[in-house]
Amino acid sequence: MFEWIRRKLMQRLNVKREGMQKYEGNLCPNIQERLEKNKLNSRFCIAHYSWDAEYEMDCGTRVYVVDISRRICTCGSWQLSGIPCSHSIAAIQRDKSEPEHYVDPCYSKEAYLSTYNYTIAAMPSEEYWDSKGAEQVNLPKIRKQPGRSKKVRRREADEVRGTTSTRKGLAIHCKKCFRPGHNSRTCKFPIHPKSKFYKVMMLQMLEIQVVMLQTLEMQGMM
Repeated sequence: MFEWIRRKLMQRLNVKREGMQKYEGNLCPNIQERLEKNKLNSRFCIAHYSWDAEYEMDCGTRVYVVDISRRICTCGSWQLSGIPCSHSIAAIQRDKSEPEHYVDPCYSKEAYLSTYNYTIAAMPSEEYWDSKGAEQVNLPKIRKQPGRSKKVRRREADEVRGTTSTRKGLAIHCKKCFRPGHNSRTCKFPIHPKSKFYKVMMLQMLEIQVVMLQTLEMQGMM
């Protein structure tokens, strides 16, 4: 199992690294696609310059405030994802800048390649491993503790103690007649046809009939 996981990770690292090396963009493909969608939605926002790098964005029914230098939008999307939202993109384009320059560096191609830069070395089977002459590591000896062993697990400090499940308050039902209020030992009602006791009773009656027929046949032969 561990060998299968190791081999899959080794292959995954190579596939991810080679795929990104062939990619020509500066941002990861999924991030670039998301940015393009935000660019299309930015058409519905009108940027009004306030001061410094702050803009007031009129987006129909709602108004947002964008600070390009601090990379902040009152909608909160830019701060949470690190990708400029549609409101901030409208302000960035009003400032005659490129939205790609305001994406967080963790989404860049260089950051992606640095993540998958390391590799997992190939490993031969166990018979080809180098023996260093070290002593074999054995399992620790299990010493039985004095006293009676505990049957109840040790509870945490924040766990509620004394909460054991009981059948108190539950109505009992008879397995013979399926009626509530008593059990099969004290049942005085007829046996229900769907009960397992009914099937046992029918099998016993059938066995008695077979024995009686065999007895009558033996008496007739005599």
